Amino acid sequence: MDNQPSTVLQNTTNVYGDGTTLHTFFQPHKRPSNDDATRPLNKKPRIGVTTENREAESQSPVEGVVEEVRVPRTNVFNMLRNMYRVRNALVQPSIPTNRILESFVSSEKADTFHCHSVRDGVSVSPPYTCAFSNGSKRGKSALLAVAAEDGAVHILNTTRREDWDYEPQRTVFAAHCNAVFDLKWHPDDEYIATASGDQTIVISSVRHESRLATLAGHTQSVKCVAWEPENVNVLCSGGRDGTILLWDLRAGENWKTSTDHGELGPCLIIPHAHKDFGTRFTPNGRKVARSITSLVYAIGKPYSVISSGAFDGVLREWDIRLPGQKSKLPKRQTRPIQMSPLDPTIEFDSSSSRRARGVTSLSVGTGPTEGLLFALANDSSIHTFSTDTLTPLSSTFSHETMRTNSFYVKSAISPCGKWIVTGSSDRKAFLYDVSNASRNFEISSWEGKCSVVELGGNRSEVGAVDWGHDIFATCCDRAVKVWRPDIEIRRSCERDPQEQKWNWSWATSL
Repeated sequence: MDNQPSTVLQNTTNVYGDGTTLHTFFQPHKRPSNDDATRPLNKKPRIGVTTENREAESQSPVEGVVEEVRVPRTNVFNMLRNMYRVRNALVQPSIPTNRILESFVSSEKADTFHCHSVRDGVSVSPPYTCAFSNGSKRGKSALLAVAAEDGAVHILNTTRREDWDYEPQRTVFAAHCNAVFDLKWHPDDEYIATASGDQTIVISSVRHESRLATLAGHTQSVKCVAWEPENVNVLCSGGRDGTILLWDLRAGENWKTSTDHGELGPCLIIPHAHKDFGTRFTPNGRKVARSITSLVYAIGKPYSVISSGAFDGVLREWDIRLPGQKSKLPKRQTRPIQMSPLDPTIEFDSSSSRRARGVTSLSVGTGPTEGLLFALANDSSIHTFSTDTLTPLSSTFSHETMRTNSFYVKSAISPCGKWIVTGSSDRKAFLYDVSNASRNFEISSWEGKCSVVELGGNRSEVGAVDWGHDIFATCCDRAVKVWRPDIEIRRSCERDPQEQKWNWSWATSL
């Protein structure tokens, strides 16, 4: 049964922090009447009139003369800066949403799921990745796919239920015989693509609970996979071997109805995608394989994919229409169409190490954050990039207690584009309000007012995370927790935390 859309997270207020309303900023100007004695009729306005020369101009016999406006000489950067300041002054930022973020709670019984091994059915297999279906992000049935260490995929129905109700029947099938590091739903929610440590990607049917095709081409573990939104038959993958592969499922004959698990080869190979350009490779091709950690398709930029690596915070954009290399040792390395001009993990590093740190996951902004990319890096920060130029912006989100020194820790942005949830290596998860991330030039009255809450109740490192409609999931070592907004339960937990900690986990403002 489809979930009813929740209105808890709808931020529809038009009152700002200083008590003013929208009407204050949009009052219509009064048009002067013809009998207004303060302004002569039939007199054209003058531009550039100052107090010093007003008296001299009043004696001028010429009426309606327009004075010349002198614009001071400036460079392009200052012109752009002034333009953004005017824009930011007119467009009011959204108010902090601490109360909304604090309302998220998770039941220790009804919202906690365990993935038992498909081999013995008794032991618990640690979940490595999770993803809500595309329908779940639009407010339909809250289906959550979880992939575990044993290679099995669990389809969970996370519809809200009471603690004493039974869990709805889940779908479980074995996609791999090795750990699954990433999974993505097909745009139509009919299939699931899983990236595994067995160096393959498997396309599985959700309805028939079976494998349809195996994509083989990587030489090491596959770390990430992404479906192309414009073409549902095309997907790309990145691996620990530093290679990006593009797959076209139409190359496999009747792959949707195949039952023999035939293997398909890639149609485009980008070798050593995050290798420094201009360097030579050793004859055996084993010189510094820099892993690909995340792949995303940018909104409004067809035929291009953006990648991140485990070595630094520089993003690269690739045109998938360009021919690639099909040999392991190419004579000429394929180049990206653009790269980040600087590494934010070094540029904004306040420590004394000043070394590059890799990116663990990428998220594409929507709604108020459209045109932005959010990159969770190993420097315990979420860096903001421009989608058009891949330039890092000054908006960085972090907290002194957040630790992301593991590539198993991921982040995800909400379907509305306002909030980002991220895991942490120290048994915590964090929820940030990023709706003002596009405001590069600060306004003093709103500086530093970013909402952030901490999600407790975890017994180990929080790794993979993902959003549905007004719901998100976090994966720790032994269980998957689902979080929902509930103000009444949150208040009861605040009144009696010692008693409620056995039944609930809740968010705490920082």
